[in-house]
Amino acid sequence: PRRSPWLSAGGNLAMAALLAPLLLHHAPPPVVEALGGCDPVMPDAILLLCPVLNICRSPSPSRVVFASDVLLPQPLLKAFATAYDNDSDHWMVRDPIFSPVFAPDEALRQLPPTTILCGGLDPLLDDSVDFNTRIRRMGVPGELHIYRSLPHTFVSFPHWHILPEVESALAKSVQFLRAVCSAAPAAGVGGSATPPGGSDDPWKKPRSVGSQSFDSDDGFGF
Repeated sequence: PRRSPWLSAGGNLAMAALLAPLLLHHAPPPVVEALGGCDPVMPDAILLLCPVLNICRSPSPSRVVFASDVLLPQPLLKAFATAYDNDSDHWMVRDPIFSPVFAPDEALRQLPPTTILCGGLDPLLDDSVDFNTRIRRMGVPGELHIYRSLPHTFVSFPHWHILPEVESALAKSVQFLRAVCSAAPAAGVGGSATPPGGSDDPWKKPRSVGSQSFDSDDGFGF
């Protein structure tokens, strides 16, 4: 099976790469020439951990509230975004290749099952919430899990792996990837992997946007 797990900025690059063939009208001529003859190929599933999905400089509640995050403070976040788009005003046009959260419905509808994990103290929390809302409305199965006492890229630090919330997040990731590995291959663009059908299958009954359940590990899912 083709599975695509990505962390932080890697989530942005992965989503941009997957969406680019579907959004050639947004791409510069060299990219159109390079991808014009390629058939879009989707993985069987996507796992995003604390993804960067919105490069826009406009403030969001999580960016304001957690502006002093120890791992991704606001000045550092701005510096990364500036380096990524060469300090241009291109972010103002809401290019979905830079900010996948703004991808059109017809492109998002073709994504495979997608699960998102993020920390509740992450300045980029709103990226995950907004993207999750959009893809669920397009019928993309999967879940959003928020671990509310954890910061950005909490899985990156081995000495944090003993924390119950981090253990739970890692277990959710492994469960999702195992489900992908036991599923049938996807049917190309617009196709989704056949769920394993087990009682623990994370795709069996995708939760609707707005429903939430609280777990014993103090995380919650949508």
